[in-house]
Amino acid sequence: MTQLKHEESIDIVDSNKLENFYGLFLSVDENGKCKELFNRVDILDAKKNKPIKIKNDDLLSNDGKFVYIGGDKKQLGEGRQRIQAIENYIEGNDIYE
Repeated sequence: MTQLKHEESIDIVDSNKLENFYGLFLSVDENGKCKELFNRVDILDAKKNKPIKIKNDDLLSNDGKFVYIGGDKKQLGEGRQRIQAIENYIEGNDIYE
């Protein structure tokens, strides 16, 4: 098995070959707009047919519903840690859990 890179995900989603299968992808939000792609680097915005890249230092939770801001660093520093619901992360707002 090979993990897809972000660019490969964009190509696959842009080709519309997966659109008929969006129902099979795990929804990571309440309204089914966001789907977890197979690479754990991207979340699929099924309404816009667009992959959203998880930033390099951020970490997608195991269930795909939250993003740990700066959570993919080798060593987390002391102090406040930030977690966002996937909907807020995709919208780019400053609402944290």
